[in-house]
Amino acid sequence: VALVFMLPELAPRISEMLNFFLVDLVGPKCSSLRVNEPEKYHFHPRALLYEIVKIILHFAPFPEFAVAMVRDERSFDPGNLRKAVRVLGSSRTDLTVRPEHLQALEAFASKCVETRESVEAEEASYGEVPDEFQDPITADLMHDPVKLPSGHSVDRPTITRHLLSDETDPFSRARLTVDMLVPDDELRAQIDAWKAKVR
Repeated sequence: VALVFMLPELAPRISEMLNFFLVDLVGPKCSSLRVNEPEKYHFHPRALLYEIVKIILHFAPFPEFAVAMVRDERSFDPGNLRKAVRVLGSSRTDLTVRPEHLQALEAFASKCVETRESVEAEEASYGEVPDEFQDPITADLMHDPVKLPSGHSVDRPTITRHLLSDETDPFSRARLTVDMLVPDDELRAQIDAWKAKVR
């Protein structure tokens, strides 16, 4: 099941959600996360944190997950992963946390740091990306451009993420489904040639 969530249109959403939860549970303002009558509302933040960590570790073996995690510029912080290790490893918690989970999370935090350095180095090596090679929605370099019926070319992961919640062309608002996307092979060849040249 984990492999399904590593699809280009899903991995960023999953990682952003998990990063956001980590910010709330162990981020700089986590001490303000309080609930009156926690037992009444079954509010157990450490138990919730452990569940989040187990989900992260379920996806951790996939390289694309680490890439998606570090590309989340809004919420990703390897310090949150390491703080989760400290919180769950604390003797103050009444949870039974498996030591191998803490070790695996620490290893994943290190992997994320290495992945971010690699991603940043690769992006820096391209320099300024020509406008025609940028996704018109995200402004990122396209890797798998597809043509929409409206005539615009968009990176496949970008448009498929959009279609998960809204089956319309973002440029014309006409109905759009995944099977209507047409690979823009000519643009992809131009991008690949440009990347090979700048490398």
